[in-house]
Amino acid sequence: IDGAIGEISARIDHRDFRGLARFLDRHVDYARWETKRLARLGPKESTDWAALTKRQSFKYSHLPKWWFAPVYFLNTYILKRGFLDGAAGFHYAYYKAWYFHSIRLMIKATE
Repeated sequence: IDGAIGEISARIDHRDFRGLARFLDRHVDYARWETKRLARLGPKESTDWAALTKRQSFKYSHLPKWWFAPVYFLNTYILKRGFLDGAAGFHYAYYKAWYFHSIRLMIKATE
């Protein structure tokens, strides 16, 4: 990156008014991309894994496992107290679990 790197201190209000169908379509595309990325990474011993952050390495190591999506839900909704956000917190945690479950199914379909 050329130039200064910093942090934006102002609040960012992102409003995407293109509807739920567009949101879901976009995230199905993201799930396909994640599936392809995991396939390109290859075996965990490959040098491509070294370029990942710890968080990415954890995610890609466990995406194919049955428990990843439900554990992500519990972490988001219970441990991070998403339940305090009411229905919105539940929907967000549920959506993320759906997203990771979708990736797992796509991985299984390519095996």
